[in-house]
Amino acid sequence: MSNNSNRSLGQIFASITEDIASLVRGEIALAKAELKQSARMAARGAGLIAAAVFLANLSFIFLLIALAFAIANASDNTWTGFLIVALLLIAITAVLGFFARRHFQQVKGPQRAQAQTEATLDTLRQMPDKFMDAFEQVIPENPSTKP
Repeated sequence: MSNNSNRSLGQIFASITEDIASLVRGEIALAKAELKQSARMAARGAGLIAAAVFLANLSFIFLLIALAFAIANASDNTWTGFLIVALLLIAITAVLGFFARRHFQQVKGPQRAQAQTEATLDTLRQMPDKFMDAFEQVIPENPSTKP
């Protein structure tokens, strides 16, 4: 406490500025860490979507081949094998899409960093009251009267 009373007003403000800058750097580092984790989840979901799109394209090709055989061999049942394979690929695509959706639902913003930023802002909003208390300790109430 006595160390603070020996410090000048400029030193106190410099110390406060340094502390606030350090706090902001820490909150930025926290937000980066949270966004990095969310980016990994988004990348996994994107990979599953890419696989689903690829299988959907294959399904479309098989459906077209099955349709071509159905038209060419209207009286024969040889095209049913192609149709079954196409339907199986559609089912796999649906399952991959379901898992991709679950991964994307897990992607979140930097919630802890936002909460910490709000707490810091609340603290900073209360700072003027604390400054006045500190100034009253450093600066006498009536400087014209000397003890």
